[in-house]
Parts: sequence; C-alpha cells; structure tokens
Amino acid sequence: MNSVIAVKTRSNMELKAKKMILWFQKQKGIDQIKDVHALETFTEVIDEHTEKVTSTLTNKDIEQNELRKELGSEVTNLKKQLDVTECLNKRGELRANIKDLEQQKNKIRKKKIESVVKGYVLIELKEGIYELSNDIYALINNVPVVQYVLSQLPILQEEISSFFNTIKEELEPQVEFEVNNPKSMIERFREIAKQKVNNVKNRFFSAYTNKKSVVKMPLKIFKVIYLSSGSTNNNGFSFTNFINEFIKESIKKESIIHGREGL
Repeated sequence: MNSVIAVKTRSNMELKAKKMILWFQKQKGIDQIKDVHALETFTEVIDEHTEKVTSTLTNKDIEQNELRKELGSEVTNLKKQLDVTECLNKRGELRANIKDLEQQKNKIRKKKIESVVKGYVLIELKEGIYELSNDIYALINNVPVVQYVLSQLPILQEEISSFFNTIKEELEPQVEFEVNNPKSMIERFREIAKQKVNNVKNRFFSAYTNKKSVVKMPLKIFKVIYLSSGSTNNNGFSFTNFINEFIKESIKKESIIHGREGL
C-alpha cells in the first residue's frame, strides 16, 4: 500500500470528509491523493419487500444513505415545529410536509452505512509521494468536517497492515431482518452455518430496536444459509420463503426431538 496519513474528523462525518477532501483536491488542481479511506461498511436491512441482496457498496448507495439522513433531519425539525405551533392551518401544513418527507424517505432502499473507526479517515497518497506537502496539509485542514491531520509523515507500513488485519471482520457487510423469535432462529442459523463456514461462533447478533426483534449476521454467512435453505426460486430472492423454510425446519426438528414426527 502507498504512504498513508491519518486524519481526525468529526464523528459520523467520515464519509462526508472523504467526499469533501477529494472534491477540494480537484478544485485546487492538486494531484497528490490517490484515495481517502473512510473504512466504511454497511448493513443491508431486508424484509418481505426485498428483491435483491448485494455484496457491494456503491456511490449510489452512499448518496441514497446521505439523502435518507437529510430527509430524516428535515422530518425531525418539522416535528419540533409542530410541537410548538398553535395555528391550526400551520399544523395541517406541517403534518402534510412530514408525511410527504417520510414517504420519500421510505422509498429509498435502506442500507445502513457507517465507518468502523469513528472519527478518522486514512489518506492514501499517490505512488512516489511519501509525506504531505504543505499545500495538501493546508487543504485537508480547511475541510469543514476535518479537525486536524495527525502528522504529515506516513504511518509505518507494518502498522497499517496490522491495523487492516485487526478490522477485517468489522469491515464485512452485514444483513439485518426482523424475526419473531431471534434466539431460536440464531441457533438454527448457527447450526447450518458451522457446517459450511469457518469461525461462525459469536458472529450472530440479536437486538430489540424500535419495538422489533431483529437478527444480524455477516452477509456472506447469510448467503450460505440462504442457499442451503432451498428457498431460492425462479423469480430470484424471496426473504419470505427463506424465513418460512426455517420455521418449518425448526418445527420439524422439535417434533423429532420430542418423538412427535408425523403427528
């Protein structure tokens, strides 16, 4: 890997910092940065309406994620206005605007994108450039969401290699979906996955969020389990079939354990 410089940013602004640093460089006509690594990963939120599960993160995904956040912020601001507005006509107008924005937000495919290292991005310099010039140093420090450059000198290559090995699993894409009984589902998922994937222990998570029980797992393990479930069909992805297959298999397994098969 080329020389890498660490930059401190505002937390949860890593993707914006990446975009702005590259934009500032282009505007200034400086050609020293090869790429900015925000160390981002994503969680694909799937449900019965999901038609496709992807393994990659595109620029369009990032743009849509930013748009969802912007729409969410607008909804929050309008709801605050609604709480303090007494005029009936104004309240009606605010409710209509909130409903419209929420509909726009819900139409955007939900893919949670975040940096695994909050508050930092890594600047990869072009080949043959071994430290930040004063021009690029000043440019980066002038980016609004950047707090400071840790050093104009690069991080040691062995430290970079060790760092990326450490966060390798955290960078893996995840999937998340709602289930009625997450604990029993996770046991079932783990049972199938351990037959086909190495190191599956402790890589399944359940949570209770927004009044919903959800399961989260690495996307690559999800795909192995999905293909193993036999729930694929000619029309492509079917999350409903996938879950139904596991419910049937779990019931069948319980019946065998308790000697009730065929009843």
